[in-house]
Amino acid sequence: MSAPENIALVRRFYASRVAPEVFQEVMDPELVWGITPGFPGGGVHHGPQSVGRDFSGPLMENFDTFYPVGEEYFADGEDHVFALGHYHTVSRRGGDGRRQVHAPVDRP
Repeated sequence: MSAPENIALVRRFYASRVAPEVFQEVMDPELVWGITPGFPGGGVHHGPQSVGRDFSGPLMENFDTFYPVGEEYFADGEDHVFALGHYHTVSRRGGDGRRQVHAPVDRP
């Protein structure tokens, strides 16, 4: 895929607010997703099912709402997309969470 096509795919993922059906459609079945140890569901997850079960499940126990908001997207010549943005969160303990900046590397 071209850089603009890769960026469009990642934008679609972010715009969906990580809807499960879009997640399953756009993610590689062999993806490896690394989450910082100590963060809920932290560790290395292999495949979309593991991400949903072992990361998203524990994470959503703490939040009513949690999704990434992409603000800027960049692509290199090797099928990598870099998304800069933040997370929108609403804690189950009440109120909006803090703005948490993230910079994942997505490889469509």
